[in-house]
Amino acid sequence: GDLAPEIVVLDGSSNIVDGSGSVNFGTTTATSPLQRTFTVQNQGGANLTLQPVSVPAGFSVVTNIAANTVVAPGGQVTFVVRLDAAANGSFSGQLSFVNDDADENPFNFTISGTVAAAPVIAIMDNGDAGFTSSGMDYYVGAGYFQNDVHYQAGGSGSAVATWTFTGLTPGMYRVSS
Repeated sequence: GDLAPEIVVLDGSSNIVDGSGSVNFGTTTATSPLQRTFTVQNQGGANLTLQPVSVPAGFSVVTNIAANTVVAPGGQVTFVVRLDAAANGSFSGQLSFVNDDADENPFNFTISGTVAAAPVIAIMDNGDAGFTSSGMDYYVGAGYFQNDVHYQAGGSGSAVATWTFTGLTPGMYRVSS
């Protein structure tokens, strides 16, 4: 057999190619970090020595490889990386770590992920400030949300209900009634 170390790095069961490989953590919202566990295997016939993992901005290493970690032939270790989700944006860069595999040192690949703003949910009832109506009937009674309802039978289309929300960031919103 070959008496040299041979590094293999896995994302789950997927083999990551040194240099050109990439792992996308996906999309999350601010303050909801995403983690991935990577496995480093030694498929060679001699000990493989590993150094700690470094990651790009926007990511952190939750569980790192200790300095000078020795992985025996057939053995493996894991490390855990987190997309921090501390700020909105797209994050990408090289994950890298030094090892003593002759042709895959350092072992590096691209990691990426996106942090999007959390959805804004605003609820306004017909009894709340910001609601106005004209030409509509108003009924107070049990069985309606907050015990009141505005309604209008079919007619000319002249009756109007208006909900005015303040303090929203410009953008696209889904409105439901």
